[in-house]
Formats: sequence, C-alpha cells, structure tokens
Amino acid sequence: NTDARRSSSGRSARCASGTPVFIAEGEKDVGALVERGFAATCNAGGAGKWTLDYSNALAGASVVIIADKDTSGRAHAANVAVKVHGIAASVKVIELPDATKPRAGSP
Repeated sequence: NTDARRSSSGRSARCASGTPVFIAEGEKDVGALVERGFAATCNAGGAGKWTLDYSNALAGASVVIIADKDTSGRAHAANVAVKVHGIAASVKVIELPDATKPRAGSP
C-alpha cells in the first residue's frame, strides 16, 4: 500500500503505509532526503507558511519534522508539530547535528 502526500510545491512524499514522512523547511532539503530514499515533503513559501491543508494530507502518517537550526526554523517546526498533532499518527521534531562538526568519539 503506497500513499502520496503532496505539498503545495508539487513534490509528493510517496511512502508505504507506516513509513515515516519527513518534513523539511525547503525544497533543497527535501531533495536531499528523497535522493537518500526517504519520503519527504515541505510547504511552499518557507517557514511560517504551514496550513491545515498540508496537515490533512498527512492524516494517519508517522511524521518527523526536521527543524532548521535558527530561531525561525525552530519556531516553524514547533508550529508544524502543533498543526499536525491529532491528524498524523505520530509526530516527532528533530534537529540534526552539524555535518561539519566531528561527533563525540570520532577521529
């Protein structure tokens, strides 16, 4: 069973039932996720532009919101989480580590 989740930007997040849908702030990030095999989408217009229509497109999905590492990005992620809560099956907000900084314990 495959669902299509569509953002207003026209990009669909295609996922098998139960596969997480990642929400990023922009098309570039969504493209990077999709290239790596993840189901991903975003809203048009960037931070602060999430609407109920986007939330409804994710009904029943497991949603993972990736917050950008700035004040507006974190606020956007929190706003999306509130608007998706109760519509999606689950909602998580994450912030990824900087790719340029070495991880603890790595050379």
